[in-house]
Amino acid sequence: MTTQLEQQAAEARALLQDLVMLGHELDDETVELAVASETSLADAVAAALVEAAGAQDAAAATAALIDRLELRRQRQADRAERIRSRIALALGSLGLRKLVTAAGVVSVTAAPPRVIVTDEGALETCWWITKTTTAIDKAGIRQELLAGRDVPGATLSNRQDTIRVRT
Repeated sequence: MTTQLEQQAAEARALLQDLVMLGHELDDETVELAVASETSLADAVAAALVEAAGAQDAAAATAALIDRLELRRQRQADRAERIRSRIALALGSLGLRKLVTAAGVVSVTAAPPRVIVTDEGALETCWWITKTTTAIDKAGIRQELLAGRDVPGATLSNRQDTIRVRT
């Protein structure tokens, strides 16, 4: 029969090994040493919480980086368009329709006119497009299922317990 201390040590070992598998910088020897030196389950959970907080911070930083990269992508696309427009202006001012360069052959072609809306309020409704989006009302389905009513095509899951951390 295993004691509470042995069960906690086993859980601590498993938790630390899971951290290793998830990319935490612990090697097997460190895990074994931590458990052998009576690392408590509380210490292992504390280490896991630190790792989870770091992962959450990394996810937020990644989202911010994606936003910055999207802005950079748009600036670069705008810059490329300005360069192309300036080349067209230079060739047009010289009356050239075609120029052979080391980077390629540049031909000036007439661009189709683009619509510019100057006053949306003045446009008739026939020029407006109504867009709708649909999404599943999971909150409503959940309420129905919790009330004991059947919702064909939906069911409640048997989710694992979760934790709440207050600091």
